[in-house]
Amino acid sequence: MAPQEQLHHPTAPVLVLDWGGVLTTPVQAAFDSWLAAAQIDPDAFMHVMREFHDTPDSPLHRRERGEITVNELEQALAPRLVTLAGQPVSADGLLARMFAHLEPNKAMLAVVALARECGWKTAVLSNAWDGDHYAADQLAQFDAVVLSDLAGVRKPDLNAYEAIIEALGVAAEDCIFVDDMRRNVVAARLAGMQAIQYTPGVERVLTNLINGGALTPKAGEDPRGLRVVPLANYLNTQFGVNVDGLDPRLLPGGRSNISYRLNGGDFGPLVLRRPPLGHLLPTAHDMGREFKLLTGLSAVGFPVPRPIAFCEDKDVIGAPFVLMEFVDGLVIADAVSASGLDPSSARRASQNFVQCLADLHNIEPVTAGLEGLGKPAGYLPRQLSRWIKQWDLTKRIDYPNADLLIDWLQRAVSTIPQQTKACIVHGDYRLDNAIIDPITMEIKAVLDWEMSTLGDPLLDVALTLLYMTESNDNLRNTIPIALEVTSSPGYYTRAEFLAAYCAITDADTSYLDFCLALSCFKLAAILESIKNRSQAGEQLGSAEHSGDLIGDASNNLLLLGLAVTEGGGVAGLNR
Repeated sequence: MAPQEQLHHPTAPVLVLDWGGVLTTPVQAAFDSWLAAAQIDPDAFMHVMREFHDTPDSPLHRRERGEITVNELEQALAPRLVTLAGQPVSADGLLARMFAHLEPNKAMLAVVALARECGWKTAVLSNAWDGDHYAADQLAQFDAVVLSDLAGVRKPDLNAYEAIIEALGVAAEDCIFVDDMRRNVVAARLAGMQAIQYTPGVERVLTNLINGGALTPKAGEDPRGLRVVPLANYLNTQFGVNVDGLDPRLLPGGRSNISYRLNGGDFGPLVLRRPPLGHLLPTAHDMGREFKLLTGLSAVGFPVPRPIAFCEDKDVIGAPFVLMEFVDGLVIADAVSASGLDPSSARRASQNFVQCLADLHNIEPVTAGLEGLGKPAGYLPRQLSRWIKQWDLTKRIDYPNADLLIDWLQRAVSTIPQQTKACIVHGDYRLDNAIIDPITMEIKAVLDWEMSTLGDPLLDVALTLLYMTESNDNLRNTIPIALEVTSSPGYYTRAEFLAAYCAITDADTSYLDFCLALSCFKLAAILESIKNRSQAGEQLGSAEHSGDLIGDASNNLLLLGLAVTEGGGVAGLNR
């Protein structure tokens, strides 16, 4: 899986933090407490907040830029609110009441203290509504503080980031920025900073980074998951190539199977893929199967990396592995890379992405020598049974929502139509598993085939829809996979993707809700397994601390699945 947040230790490190929701408890939780205590209609409040946030010259934005006073913002906001009893809301002291339940985030303050002990500079960059809710004693410990109302510029304006960089007297690339708002994180990256969105657990990620937790092998040591000398001997024996200076580099991503780029010697760059370290789900990560599949698809002209060799001798690197060609191109893995395409290019990429999936499902397995890849009959019932077993093996705590979703799936599975056609399904088809030609937007290669089999193509479609993102998503934005990748202008919406696929294939979508709910459950099981490996120190590279970023994502996926079962359909994914 492609990385969502990838940090490295800067040369002269600086930690730049947002205030509300990062150095404090969640702002929305404080608002919720105030709304409940004051008996104010929460729907009216959320409506006006969305309007204020989405309008560039709203009273909120003007207050954040220091163009109006706190009192003027209160006078603009109060008339828009009403109590549940229909009574008006007083403007006097409104902001103070709204922020009254905000508390310090002690875990993040401990990270700040650790950073300072280790020689890091620290700073605050915050959009300020009311300066009174900033604790002066806490601000005093930072090397620089930029509050938007005093600076006259608010995030995500790039000038806000320039202001804190100038105040610190540092280089942008030495700054690690943390904010609870995704758009502010994206802007920080555009300003040249490293940036990460705050979710519970980010404190541990930062602590490991500050303590030097980056994956950098010492001179003469093997990278984790590889044995360089036996690998060099294998390459020399099998292919007769000079492997002097073999320089394996861990490729970005790798929350599941691990991929290294092999450089050096007298061969072109190759990719080595091996199973993850530590705990593996049963039947998963079969490298020989992946090699056979790549061989078959390559033979019929489907865009995959050209397979070179499969080695099942564990004495070489400690696990079976596949060698394949390195395919260069564009990978749209996060909001920054996604927003780098103009709307026209994003549209073409979306069209080619749908067409590629339809082409895969249209391949006759026998023509690719893949008729033995799986048993298509009874595929969906078997998938349900498999993922229930995987869930039971993986979960560390009880999830009541899992029981509800499993119950619905077990009742619904008997109503779905019998599959009549064997299709090759990818099992993890999403935009950041594709390498795209940056000029034509054509798909050069589809990656990560470890879950491919013969089965029902609608489950492939459903999982892709779940991976997609839209601007009005809520729970989906808590799931740290491909966040905001398809939210930028030009990319297909879920409805557009589904319509385009059906136009090409004339697919039966009568049981799409079942496939969507099963996809939510499947991904929840996968994330629980990743979390377990991360907490055991068995993830590598950008995925090393992915368990900290997962947080409540598994439970939120279960909630999305339940939203689908309650009649939400594809729109239920916006919950």
